[in-house]
Amino acid sequence: MNDSIEFTPKEKYQISLYNDPNGLFWRTVLRSLRYLIPSILMVAYYIWSDDVAVGAVGYGLLLFQAVYRLGALKNALYVTAAIHRKYEAQLQMLRERCPSNS
Repeated sequence: MNDSIEFTPKEKYQISLYNDPNGLFWRTVLRSLRYLIPSILMVAYYIWSDDVAVGAVGYGLLLFQAVYRLGALKNALYVTAAIHRKYEAQLQMLRERCPSNS
């Protein structure tokens, strides 16, 4: 294997996110609410006033968030896969250095 088994800064950041799962959950919830609340308000205003443009913008916010989150998920999956490969390579190196006594 020619690839380095040291973690890159991006991978270290991804790993650090899981040090505080509760914090990660609440940051994710707050990030989602930043899009969800204005979108709901805009759609409600559309229903109340029949202003189609406001309703379209409200729906567009949700669509933008969904597309953006899918792209972020794809990138995170590639980083996570790299972390797993490097972790497995590090474990293999440790096994080769310290053979078991059984």
